[in-house]
Amino acid sequence: MSAFVLDASYALTWCFPDRATANTDATLKRMEAHVDSAIVPWVWLEMGNALGKAVVKGKVSLPRALEIWEEWLLLPIRQVAIGNIPQLLQLAVKHNLSTYDTCYLQAALVSNLPLATNDQKLKLAAEASGMMTLTP
Repeated sequence: MSAFVLDASYALTWCFPDRATANTDATLKRMEAHVDSAIVPWVWLEMGNALGKAVVKGKVSLPRALEIWEEWLLLPIRQVAIGNIPQLLQLAVKHNLSTYDTCYLQAALVSNLPLATNDQKLKLAAEASGMMTLTP
């Protein structure tokens, strides 16, 4: 089983057909088959926020958003500790990232795993830090 750090921007492609790609669909299929697994930092809670915004904007119904959350709970995704706020702030400033995005970068650095992201700025920061990235 191979593992990677899963950024919210990458996981959200699984929810909306207009954002999905062959790569993101293949990753989801491997995770559903428990061939791949992912780790996420504590800010994974932002996924709930993204689903709530999608409901408010009419992109998905509330019942479907709740189903999506339940489907994610079945995937091999594990939350990990990533460090303290001063470390995150230093890394955020160094790469001009939000602290939310920096949590994913720090998780990749701490775990020494590739980072799956759809965020170009985060991808560049990860690569500048010597990390492999998986992109849609």
